[in-house]
Amino acid sequence: GTAKIFLVGDEPIKINNNTLLTIKATPNTFVAFDCSGFAGVSIEAEGEFSRELIVPENADGTTHATDRVKFNFITYAQSLNDLMVSISLPPFQIAGLKGVGFSVNQATIDWSDLANPPGLAFPQSYVSPFAEQPNLWQGFFIQRLEVRLPPAFSRKEKGSRVTLGAERMVLDDQGFSGVVFAENVLQDGNMNGWTYTINRLSLEISANQPKNFS
Repeated sequence: GTAKIFLVGDEPIKINNNTLLTIKATPNTFVAFDCSGFAGVSIEAEGEFSRELIVPENADGTTHATDRVKFNFITYAQSLNDLMVSISLPPFQIAGLKGVGFSVNQATIDWSDLANPPGLAFPQSYVSPFAEQPNLWQGFFIQRLEVRLPPAFSRKEKGSRVTLGAERMVLDDQGFSGVVFAENVLQDGNMNGWTYTINRLSLEISANQPKNFS
């Protein structure tokens, strides 16, 4: 048979300077043992990011004054050194990049020392301390996300924010890094009654700092 050991109380773990993970004391969190010894671990957890990294975004494009961006997951693994978990993130903005909103539809938490998520690629300006041992990199690999331009860049007809799609960004202890590039972005822009178009847009972010916005 299989024996299980459960937590008696929530256990907070500081992943890095930007991320706090709380292992929840629920029936979904346990360590399993069988006749051969350790069999696996099941984890239900809630994570939250420092407001110095990212902040929650409201529906009108403003940011919440005190809340933190949070995520939840349940996973089962046979090794604590090989954890990868798929998550999504609610709307947020990068601290210091006011007005640009993000929603993550598909992301992977990489806490594995043995492998990286398929397709992981670092932006050109990103300097990884694990360049020679990439499997040791840990963080959030964002496969797909939605990017919303500041409310000032609205469409003439509906007044709605311009939304773009982006892929392959990373979020780790250095911050948020990636590149957004699009063509034929906006043909019916409205800025205080003035009509304008945006033919091409490029936004590069490295370690939470905008490097290029054109």
